[in-house]
Amino acid sequence: MWGKKWFLFSMVGIMLAGILLFPGCGGLGEIMVVSREEGSGTRACFEELVMGKDGPAITDKAILQNSNGAIRTAVAGSESAIGYLSLGYVDESVKALAIDGTACSVENCRDGSYPVVRALNFVTNGDPSGLVAHFINFCQSAEGQAIVAAEGYISMAPKPWDAPTILSGEISEAGSTTVQPLAEKLAAKFIVMYPEVHITISGGGSSVGVKSAGNGTVDIGAASRELKSSELDKYPNLKTHVIARDAVALVVHPDNDITGLTKEQVRDIFAGNITEWSAIG
Repeated sequence: MWGKKWFLFSMVGIMLAGILLFPGCGGLGEIMVVSREEGSGTRACFEELVMGKDGPAITDKAILQNSNGAIRTAVAGSESAIGYLSLGYVDESVKALAIDGTACSVENCRDGSYPVVRALNFVTNGDPSGLVAHFINFCQSAEGQAIVAAEGYISMAPKPWDAPTILSGEISEAGSTTVQPLAEKLAAKFIVMYPEVHITISGGGSSVGVKSAGNGTVDIGAASRELKSSELDKYPNLKTHVIARDAVALVVHPDNDITGLTKEQVRDIFAGNITEWSAIG
């Protein structure tokens, strides 16, 4: 009799230990929501295409980060975390989730089946000319779009560019941290082609990029979202130049068993309506 009871108690103990050691999604506890800060183009895209224009706001309990890299670090450091970032920043330290059954991949973004895709823009105050125009044209050319694809972003149909033999001068660019690493790669290639050109690139976020271009403090602003009506009211001469397209990937820790969520579930998680992983199932 006691032998059977001891066997049952032992089995229960083993099962409980298994839950603690190998929790799966249900054992991860409270969901740690990680979001970009206000003014981020990535956040603006996520709010528009996932939360909805008239949908709920992102919970004030979300942990805010000021760059895609910081989002990746935060999610990679906690099994209970969930966040969103540029597809170009996804690596083996995080796992990208499917949304409504569609994986976040370049192919699915290009054919329109993945639902969270946005343009990556250079912004100028008026039509660009001279050296700035040549750099933008290079980014949109076949050579520039090859770099876009190599960096994990979504390339566009290339535009023709009549490359000059010699160029010199300086270009300043600032703004979106999503665009920044891509802009740095494009600038590096452009400088190899034209050693007398100097290009400075910094981040700060999409809103900073638009404002800096509008104020004339930089030649090119970078924005990973569309221009706001308020920005166009303040700077009516702003022009956007699409250099690539990008997906906003929903990411979790690699040890999280979840492989996909519905858009409704994502909305409820980031609004703070779903707070436990066990509620996902």
